[in-house]
Amino acid sequence: MSRNLKMAAYSPNEEVFSDRTLFIVRRGICALAGRILVSGHTWGEDMLLSNEHLRSKNHARSLSYSFVLMLHVEDMADIVAEFPEARARLKWAQVQIAIVRGVRKIAEVTKELQKSGSMSEEAMTDEDRLSFFEDVLRGRFSPDASGGSPFAVDGGPSDFG
Repeated sequence: MSRNLKMAAYSPNEEVFSDRTLFIVRRGICALAGRILVSGHTWGEDMLLSNEHLRSKNHARSLSYSFVLMLHVEDMADIVAEFPEARARLKWAQVQIAIVRGVRKIAEVTKELQKSGSMSEEAMTDEDRLSFFEDVLRGRFSPDASGGSPFAVDGGPSDFG
């Protein structure tokens, strides 16, 4: 696995980001979403999620001269191909992250819509509720301006190998 890790150096106040990449702080100090990250701290574990709507959009910022190790999802796939015993552990991590992020996303959208008066959960049938959850998780949710259904559909895939 270590041969798949790439080292990168960042200067103070530089943005630290690469899509679908796990970062490990090797040296220096970074900040991410109000947290301070130092040697040994990681972020980007959600790289395992193919559902982009459940991945974090936050970018880290280097607060000092920083060195980070990076592992892109494609490199992770190469590792899994070489070490199939790692597949089950990664799949379990993927499921755990997806459940937590999915429940949080549904709760945030539901709360926002109820607060604005655009949705009454009590008025939804079980079928409506399941469709709403699916739309939120697939990033297809958008409030309907016509005053009809509180959600509309428009596209999005998911799942990591």
